[in-house]
Amino acid sequence: MTTERNEDERLEEPPMPATTPGDRDRARVAVAAAITQRGKSPTAAAGEMGIDQMTLLGFVNGDRWPRAQKRTAIEQWLGWAPGAIDDIVRGAPSPDDSATVTAGRVHLDVRAGDYTDLAPAELNEAVTVATASFLERVRQIRAARPRD
Repeated sequence: MTTERNEDERLEEPPMPATTPGDRDRARVAVAAAITQRGKSPTAAAGEMGIDQMTLLGFVNGDRWPRAQKRTAIEQWLGWAPGAIDDIVRGAPSPDDSATVTAGRVHLDVRAGDYTDLAPAELNEAVTVATASFLERVRQIRAARPRD
């Protein structure tokens, strides 16, 4: 009798040490955002990565944790360094993060050409929406932390 194995089962790899579902969510969210930023759907991206679309969909939906070989394919397609996904799980920022924090303030790295055509009121609206989105994500991250 043959037993089929899901390609994401971690037969040869030990589980990553000291991680929580929230830690892995950071990586999942970073990958999903990076795919979207590149103008692709997960299904289209999976085809270009050469991995099964259910593997990538399961990963970005939080249902699966892909094996190292699949994570490497994702990282290569995104243009990230090898091990970047695992680094994000361990607390590193996403390689695509364009924000920096200095003196207690968050600064977004946005090219002038991305907004110079906006009227002052439109620019103010865009900044207000970006701030609200950022603060909502902060609340989600806090809510996902394990309770002591």
